[in-house]
Amino acid sequence: MQKQLFIFLLLFFPLLTQGQKDSTILLKIVEINSVRLYSKATGFSEMKIDSNTISKTKDQSLSTLLSQNSSAFIKNYGPGALSSITLRGGSAYHTLVLWNGFSLANPMNGVMDVSLIPLSLFENISIQYGGASSQWGSGAISGAIHLNDNNTINQRNSIRVGTRFNTSTGLVSFGSIGFGSTKFSSTLKYFQVNEDNKYKYEFNGLNKIQTHANNKGYGIISENTFLFNANTNISLNFWHQYSNRQIAPLATQINSTAVQRDNNLRYVLIFKTTNKRSGFIFRNAFFNESIYYNDNSLLYPSLSLCKTFTSEPEYSWSINNFHSIQAGLNLTKTSAISTEYKDKKTISREAIFLSYKFSKNHISASTSVRKEYSNLNTAPLTYSIGLEQTLTNWLYYSGNFNTIYRNPQINDLYWNPGGNINLLPESGQSEEGTLSIDVIRLLGFSKNNSTRVSFESTFFNKNIDNWIAWTPRGNIWYPMNIKSVHSYGSETFIHLLKKNKLFSTKTDLFYAYTISETTSSLIGNDASVNKQLIYVPIHKAGFIFSLEYKYLSLTYYFTYTGNRFTSTDNLEFLIANKIHSFQIDYYFKIKNNQFTFFTRIDNLFNEKYFAVSNRPQPLRNYGFGITMQFNKNNQK
Repeated sequence: MQKQLFIFLLLFFPLLTQGQKDSTILLKIVEINSVRLYSKATGFSEMKIDSNTISKTKDQSLSTLLSQNSSAFIKNYGPGALSSITLRGGSAYHTLVLWNGFSLANPMNGVMDVSLIPLSLFENISIQYGGASSQWGSGAISGAIHLNDNNTINQRNSIRVGTRFNTSTGLVSFGSIGFGSTKFSSTLKYFQVNEDNKYKYEFNGLNKIQTHANNKGYGIISENTFLFNANTNISLNFWHQYSNRQIAPLATQINSTAVQRDNNLRYVLIFKTTNKRSGFIFRNAFFNESIYYNDNSLLYPSLSLCKTFTSEPEYSWSINNFHSIQAGLNLTKTSAISTEYKDKKTISREAIFLSYKFSKNHISASTSVRKEYSNLNTAPLTYSIGLEQTLTNWLYYSGNFNTIYRNPQINDLYWNPGGNINLLPESGQSEEGTLSIDVIRLLGFSKNNSTRVSFESTFFNKNIDNWIAWTPRGNIWYPMNIKSVHSYGSETFIHLLKKNKLFSTKTDLFYAYTISETTSSLIGNDASVNKQLIYVPIHKAGFIFSLEYKYLSLTYYFTYTGNRFTSTDNLEFLIANKIHSFQIDYYFKIKNNQFTFFTRIDNLFNEKYFAVSNRPQPLRNYGFGITMQFNKNNQK
């Protein structure tokens, strides 16, 4: 009761306060004609990965970026293998990965493997923390990762190529070609991976070398935007990616014969038109995905084919300078065929969503609601209430209350044997509140661009009922709605920046405290009740320090991941690990062209650690590479 009262006061205290009249900090201006895809949800904590960080890690995957730069825990099975996200005590199903607003998670298993997302394909990446089911639908329980293309009209032709070699993994190559005119812009990006992943590790005092972990693949993204006039455009994006991976043996195994091939085709067509008071966007997507898995222990290979079509019209209207509304529909149809299904399965879902936003001076508030229907069990009505307010010229507050849900995946419903067509959606509610402090202004100094010190802390609380878990009955495992889970904790970020004529330094620190416990279970004598969920670290912390001097950049990464339980009774666990990495970038320009050489040392102090039980990580390893960008400006 005390905890709930504290959260209630934290969320609604600003309703009783007023910002000082002479305050010079204003809320960021939000375009009133913007659509949901481009509008920050009110009251949620959000972290945008800066472009400099992305440019330094073009050769890596989203898995590495999130692990080093955020409070998210990445459940990593090793280089080239599966990596999934644990955010705010949720499961791998509870964080959406969105490309232009469309979920990338496979509808059959519900998981997005973030090791398959190369950073070289994206320019804008951000993390939206907290439950956003009323905004993005099923699965947006713990947060959402936004991957957006930079397909704006620009009149610069450019070519970028790069390559990286790592002593533990192997070779990665990437590049892009872009061109444009006053009416049309097009970019083609590619990457190719050829990694042996024959790295050294230590297990039970023995030195070993990872085997059967080869990872080969490639991918391309084509982004095309055509401008009809200043207010209307249409864009067509295409993403093809293929991955052929060997599944490495456990540290306790001698060898493995498992292989997996992923082949994905994704198309997105977006029409957008706006005027002074309104905006309309019509988004359409078609995803064609396949997963092939084989192992000598299986009687026959497993093949899963899935096609998803989504159409989403949305309209936004500004009533006046303070009030605006947005409304839209989501129509999604998914068809799936699998070796483990009896026949083809088709699921149709329709949703309607509506939001209202008020913004004036130092305060902004919004509410949104979403209702989904389907040919299966209907998802619950979800809604969100958010508030943001500048309290003084150095103190900013935001808060949000929302309801959340996640639909069962197709495998949960139809897997043979074991599928359960009677599963209910997971559902619950979450709350969060954030305080942001501008330390420079708090101390009485005027704000400037050469020195910045800011502090931000978020407190969150989340309850989920009808948690879906696969449990054994005899020799067969079945999914059931058997648990309730309570998660709560905090996230703290500190940002420091100092610049002068010679150099600049930047330090970002983060710390996450997360409790996520099973509060009830339908399983008799369930040892997981009142215990921390497996693979949810209670503590995660880290910092990134960078120094820029003329043409030289030095970056130091440190992450601390606390103990993670590997058994539901919390008797077995992986010990905490501390990982240090160091990178040097040297760049120079010749006319409009830029050349960057970089070298990197990962696991600097040779930490022996596992992110997942019996899935070893590399010891100290080295990487080096080059990126070259050639620009030609078409403007006269």
